[in-house]
Amino acid sequence: MSFAFSRSSFLSSAVATTLFSKAKSSLRVFSYAVLLIALFLPFQAYAEPKGSPQTVNINTASAEKLALVLDGVGMAKAIAIVEHRKRYGNFKQIESVESVKGIGSSTLEKNRSKIVIK
Repeated sequence: MSFAFSRSSFLSSAVATTLFSKAKSSLRVFSYAVLLIALFLPFQAYAEPKGSPQTVNINTASAEKLALVLDGVGMAKAIAIVEHRKRYGNFKQIESVESVKGIGSSTLEKNRSKIVIK
């Protein structure tokens, strides 16, 4: 009886070892997959959304569109641009956007190629 017990114990041990090694291997593959996803997922946040415009007309664009297209311009600054435009009229030249509170020369230079005036 002890022989049968130790034989079944040996088989159970061998099966458990095989299953454990397969599970360990599967876990390793899964861990690598999760790691790769974690490394490359943040880059998707910086990818430009498909269909988003490359340029924006600051005399006609909504605040939402300005915030979407212009770098460093969130909704607060975009609303300030629209309010400035409503109060003082259309911008005559690109540089005049610097007269909006919160828009400085560095913001203008980052976005000069994206701003059009028509």
